[in-house]
Amino acid sequence: MAFVKRHKRRKKDDSCFDRKVATFAGAISDAYRDQPDRGNYPKLGLTEDALTEDFTAMLWAQMMLYRRVTGEKDVDILGFLGILNRLAVQNLMDGGQVVDGTEAGMAGQ
Repeated sequence: MAFVKRHKRRKKDDSCFDRKVATFAGAISDAYRDQPDRGNYPKLGLTEDALTEDFTAMLWAQMMLYRRVTGEKDVDILGFLGILNRLAVQNLMDGGQVVDGTEAGMAGQ
């Protein structure tokens, strides 16, 4: 199992991180929009050094979408992670499939 490197953002990195969050949030939201209504987001570079920041930005983007859809503005990132964990456990208990996350399991992604 590969571990994600701990990444401590510096103040000057906040605008880059915020852009990543906005890009991921927009891309997730676009999955629910008709083609002509979809945004045009910049391509992000996929590098090993930025993986931790990218995955963190994805989590924040998911929380932003959750807040927008549900109207629940009081949930913080730890509360949202709890919601994600409950959803994962509920899915498994309901007979959901576990995605293996290997290259073969993510073919076409």
